[in-house]
Amino acid sequence: MLGVWCRADPQANLVLSPSSLASGLGMAYLGARGGTARAMASVLHLPAAGGQQLEAGLQARSAALRDLAGAGVTLNTSDQVWADPGLVTERSYLNAVATGYDAGVAQAPLLQHPEQARQEINQAIATATSGQIPQLLLPGSLNGIGWVLTDALYMRAAWATPFDATLTSPGPFATAAGQHVTAQFMTGLQFRAVQAAGC
Repeated sequence: MLGVWCRADPQANLVLSPSSLASGLGMAYLGARGGTARAMASVLHLPAAGGQQLEAGLQARSAALRDLAGAGVTLNTSDQVWADPGLVTERSYLNAVATGYDAGVAQAPLLQHPEQARQEINQAIATATSGQIPQLLLPGSLNGIGWVLTDALYMRAAWATPFDATLTSPGPFATAAGQHVTAQFMTGLQFRAVQAAGC
């Protein structure tokens, strides 16, 4: 996914969460049937959709992710199924995402008032990520959509080796545009560095 994105926009400044991508695809796969399920299983190397083995594996993955929280590490995960109140979500699907992801279903006026629904979803994600993801969904992105699957991951962790801000000194630095500026560099500790092609 990262490779495809970078080829499409080589200058993009992109942060991609493999965990969120896996969760989003996993929640979608739990609801897939027929040719869609077979295609997803083939590409993602997944067991048959709807099986207990798959749900147990997803549950173990979610638990392992939650277990990363501990001393010095805050980790919040938020998986959610959003549904328009006028649509019926199959009970078997809701049970599967509850088992695999501890995810619930929330109603939002996706079909009648997509902009209101977008704002509600964005607010929920902003809250789950302590404001780090203030706008997951862009204006107009929910037009004609009845269900939305969201995953948000927030992690705040202390450094294993904290950086001492007093151990810096100014030095010359060349920006990507070729401008020469002065920047603060870490000093006084042993760090390995690599030079290649003038960088």
